[in-house]
Amino acid sequence: MKKLTLLFFALTIISCNESQDPPSIQLNVDQKVRIPIEYISISAQVQVNSGDPVEAEQKGYKKLADVVKLLQETGYEREQLIINSGNISDHSYRDNKRIRFSSSLNFDLYETDKLDALRKLLVKAGATNFNIQGYHNSKEDSLFEQAYHQAIEKARTKVDRFIADENLKTGKIINLSEGFHDLIVVSGLSGSNTLPPPPLSMPGPPVDPLFQKEYYHRDIEFTIKFELKGK
Repeated sequence: MKKLTLLFFALTIISCNESQDPPSIQLNVDQKVRIPIEYISISAQVQVNSGDPVEAEQKGYKKLADVVKLLQETGYEREQLIINSGNISDHSYRDNKRIRFSSSLNFDLYETDKLDALRKLLVKAGATNFNIQGYHNSKEDSLFEQAYHQAIEKARTKVDRFIADENLKTGKIINLSEGFHDLIVVSGLSGSNTLPPPPLSMPGPPVDPLFQKEYYHRDIEFTIKFELKGK
């Protein structure tokens, strides 16, 4: 049987062998899954520096309580907030304010168009850092499942086309693996429309209300290996 080698666009080298193992072909298929942003995960941090650990703890817990109260006033229930208990650390390089209290709380925001307004309120309440932890959609798994089947069909079509003159046909899948990464796609902005999920740190300029018509996507690379059979 003729040994096949494929270097074609996104395809990796094909392996066909003359040993007892059945001939096979392996290729990479890229799939981009477009996912509307349903909600985002947020982490808000509180930090207080002081020369006195008692004072740092008291002021820190007060700020944390103010942030929690504000979120409850905006409609959050206590059980919707994950509060990390505060801790005291010694930062000697800060001279007379070498004691630091730090704490954080995590929550989800479904009304994503209110991100900027909420951030400003949390800054006033005492939050010192505000980070987007992730983007989510409850139907993400079903979208991945579609991408999985589309990748297999795309790969099978490419293989069938390539081996059309080799008196071979595509058999079962011997191996399949995947790798992916996240990107955030922002609609309606000038310049590049593809950005990594950014941490939004404070203090700084207000965050633009980017979440009105946004989606995120995951670039998935499937590596698929098919068995080849004689016709």
